[in-house]
Amino acid sequence: MLVLCGGYDNPRGYCSIHHLANLAARLFEASVTGGDETSGRMGYGELARGLLGRRARNAGPCLVICRAPADMRLLVRKPHGRSRFGATVAWIIDSFAWEAIPRSIRLLRPFDHIFVAGLADVEETRRRTGIPTSWLPIGTDALEYGDDRADRPVDVLRIGRQPAEWNDDQVSEAACRSRGLSFHGRPPFATNPRDNQIALHRHCADAKFCLAFSNTVAPAAYNHPTRAYLTPRWADALASGATTAGARPEAPGIDQLLWPEATLELGGIDRERGLDILVEAVRDWRPERAERNRLMALKRLDWRWRLGEIAKFLNLSPPPLLEELDRLRAAIADRSESTAAGSTRGVETLDSVGGT
Repeated sequence: MLVLCGGYDNPRGYCSIHHLANLAARLFEASVTGGDETSGRMGYGELARGLLGRRARNAGPCLVICRAPADMRLLVRKPHGRSRFGATVAWIIDSFAWEAIPRSIRLLRPFDHIFVAGLADVEETRRRTGIPTSWLPIGTDALEYGDDRADRPVDVLRIGRQPAEWNDDQVSEAACRSRGLSFHGRPPFATNPRDNQIALHRHCADAKFCLAFSNTVAPAAYNHPTRAYLTPRWADALASGATTAGARPEAPGIDQLLWPEATLELGGIDRERGLDILVEAVRDWRPERAERNRLMALKRLDWRWRLGEIAKFLNLSPPPLLEELDRLRAAIADRSESTAAGSTRGVETLDSVGGT
């Protein structure tokens, strides 16, 4: 099996996705690599070569993890990409950008199935590609990097994109300090995806609340102005016990991923109003909240549930994946037994999201 990942040689901004690619390769006992440049139109000769060739008998499958729809061309542009593999699937993370689906994908139909991270993107992706499509949401490595420690010296942590009112860390730190809150600004990036994820989770595990605003509230040139979606920032913070504070994305499927205590709504982007809410929330914070966040992240957000769905589609049963799914279930059982919060009992995992 081969795992192809968009931008694999330049992971900045997508370290969580490149960590996912490495995890998938390990659990599927596969090799992982990047691919050719996906920008620019495909010429007629390239399209013709993509249409030629039958699949080799007993060829292994290929999973293409796409940052955005353009990365689906990684398979087509790989020499003999269509014919050298058996079953082929794509998993599009920024699936909200379905206008950017390459026309060549509908013409060549190189994939047997497409998974999209946004539930709202299923029908449009299916229509534009002519390929069966279903929902497979974003996640996190809650099993390996999650944390539910009680000692959290940071009240408010800033990670990633923020609205203008929260974007200057020096200003935010001074504003928090004036209210008796401790604040930590943007952690530095590490170029290695694994190192970056370890450092990110450690910072989140030190924090009670992690700032996270929906893209519709805090727009940027690289996100969509009207289609809300969840990013790994939410999942990574929750896996490490921190509660996300800001504005929860309003989109189909979000309530199946997040639980009520996962987010603290700040009532908009106004910093002073948000600080009023954070002061009360920090005062009322208890270690049980970190424990619940970690438990629910294990149940709903761990990448292993998603990879299990892909394995099911590909009719694969790789021993490393099965072993880690057993570890994941055991971790959930242990924490469910030790928690006194009755609301954590009986919550189903998202190890099945298919068919949408």
